[in-house]
Amino acid sequence: MAGLVTAAAWVLVVTFAISLAYELHRWLTRRGSSRYDTTGWFVQTLVLDALAATVVVLLLTGVAAGPWVGLVFTVAAIGASVLFYAPTVMPVRFGGTPALVDWVECLAYTGGLFAAAALLGYAVLGPV
Repeated sequence: MAGLVTAAAWVLVVTFAISLAYELHRWLTRRGSSRYDTTGWFVQTLVLDALAATVVVLLLTGVAAGPWVGLVFTVAAIGASVLFYAPTVMPVRFGGTPALVDWVECLAYTGGLFAAAALLGYAVLGPV
């Protein structure tokens, strides 16, 4: 199961790298255009990325509780993405019309979280 945990860790690295690059781009080019394009929002993104990095370290160093922590983290992040970011943040940022790149980033982020959660769920629960 260590291979599944390692794979999940690297999926999270890629997922959060995409998210950080996107949010950095928005902060540099669209700062102030909405309440979700501010320095405060970008700092919140950095805090989330630091939390994700901590989870990745737990997963890659073989901490016994790491897969459970990673699973809880990814499920919570999926919930935030589906229940808050997509229905609340995206419409405010774009006046109801997000561009293709914005949808692709949102789907890549959420999809990466789902992939990591599936890998971790299988690692934790085994074949069901």
